[in-house]
Amino acid sequence: MSERRAVTLRLPVEDFARLEAEAKRAGVRPGTLARLLLRRCLEGPTQRPGNALDRLEVLRARLPRVDAVEVLRAARAELEARRGG
Repeated sequence: MSERRAVTLRLPVEDFARLEAEAKRAGVRPGTLARLLLRRCLEGPTQRPGNALDRLEVLRARLPRVDAVEVLRAARAELEARRGG
């Protein structure tokens, strides 16, 4: 096990309540969640947990590449085939 050091954080009541609620949702203790969030922040800007644009970029990168023009051509061909034309 690696050596550890303790850090004390003084949070406003509202922030601690949010941390506690998120920790409960995740099924972990608030201190554990705080440590995980801090680690993500330290790993780099694309890992910031609260940044919606970063999360959107991660989701976009996971999506399959789609050629919209090809999708439209295929849909049009299928429609014409259904119409008998």
